[in-house]
Amino acid sequence: MKGTVIIPRKTRDFEVAHRFEGGEHYIEVSVGSSANELYWDIPAKRFIAEPDRYEGVPEVLTSHGAGWLLAVIPKLASDADGFTSNDLARMANETQSVRTSRRIDVLVQREIGLPQGEAILLYEPPLAPAASSVEDYNNIVRVDKNDGILWRVNAPPPSNSSDAFVSIEAGDRLVAQRFFGDRFEIDIATGKTTYLGWSK
Repeated sequence: MKGTVIIPRKTRDFEVAHRFEGGEHYIEVSVGSSANELYWDIPAKRFIAEPDRYEGVPEVLTSHGAGWLLAVIPKLASDADGFTSNDLARMANETQSVRTSRRIDVLVQREIGLPQGEAILLYEPPLAPAASSVEDYNNIVRVDKNDGILWRVNAPPPSNSSDAFVSIEAGDRLVAQRFFGDRFEIDIATGKTTYLGWSK
């Protein structure tokens, strides 16, 4: 690795590093043992501009609990000096929370607390090769205090099978964004969506 490790290699053969070089952010991803290692050195801007060049990387990140990076890379691409390796390492630590329940057993990327112990969860989608069910790309649910699912976000299927939701924000309204940029407002009571357009 050329950069600073932000997700260290532990029990799984997976490691991620970050560096800022020549005015651009790079994410390095290493998977596998030394004899069978896969390695990507990814400039953030190129990852956004030429996604086909990095086919398979979103699935690798997601399957190793690092899908949160898919929401961060566009920010790295547009904000040249706004992030440090320490920032990304802190974010990695904050997102490694696992919520196990009676009905779902998922790696939670973001949890938004609601009254009476309820919550809205953005969770890591299942590992591709391709989305085969609505759960694969509608990876936002509202749960009750016992983690029973009250609704799953009701959004139209994406054009790309790996285009799951990667971020969700709660303010005056609940807004979620898919990996390739489609943004939706979510009705907090029902999970129904209104398309807001596309954003990098």
